[in-house]
Amino acid sequence: MRLEWRDDILAVADAGSLARAAVLRHVSQSALTRRLRAIEAALGQPLFERRRKPLTLLPEVAQHLPAMRSLAGHGAGWKADWQRLAGPGGLARDPAL
Repeated sequence: MRLEWRDDILAVADAGSLARAAVLRHVSQSALTRRLRAIEAALGQPLFERRRKPLTLLPEVAQHLPAMRSLAGHGAGWKADWQRLAGPGGLARDPAL
C-alpha cells in the first residue's frame, strides 16, 4: 500500500466527508474521489459506505484504522528525525560522511 493511500483513507475517516477530507489532503474533492476509486480498484474492494452520511469506512476496513494510525505516527516521527539530521549541524553537514 502506498503511503498516500493510507493518508487519504485516514483523512476521510477523520473528516467524515469527501469535501472536508479533500481540504485536509490539499486536493480538490474530485481529485480525492478519483484517488479513492483508484485505491478501491487496486485493492479489489470498496472501502466506504457511500449510501449514508457521514461517509464511513466499511467495518472490514475500519478494523485496520489503529494500525494505519500507528504507521502514520511512526512515519511522522521518522520524517522529523531525518529533518533534524539534515538540518544545520546534522549528519548531512558532516564532512566525514
